Amino acid sequence: MDAVQELSAEPYDANRLADIAQVSLRTLQEAFRSNVGISPMAYVHEVRLQRVHQQLRAAAPGTATVTQVAHAWGFVHLGRFARRYRERYGESPSQTLRAA
Repeated sequence: MDAVQELSAEPYDANRLADIAQVSLRTLQEAFRSNVGISPMAYVHEVRLQRVHQQLRAAAPGTATVTQVAHAWGFVHLGRFARRYRERYGESPSQTLRAA
């Protein structure tokens, strides 16, 4: 979890996270489910979504686009990203950006 918090934009997958934690993939998955309530990759996506939200809220007008920010945090499928974002924050990413 520390690695993901510190270097959120890194290209993580579950095997890489298990290597970082020096545990088996199964141990990592079980630990996340029992302690965090979600899978390791769901945690990565949640942290990245938080970072996108923070960056969109802090952006000066005209300095960023939703696409640029989403891609910078590893979201490549913008439709899925926007759906998750709206579910989490109750507004579209572009609404957050406009309110900044």
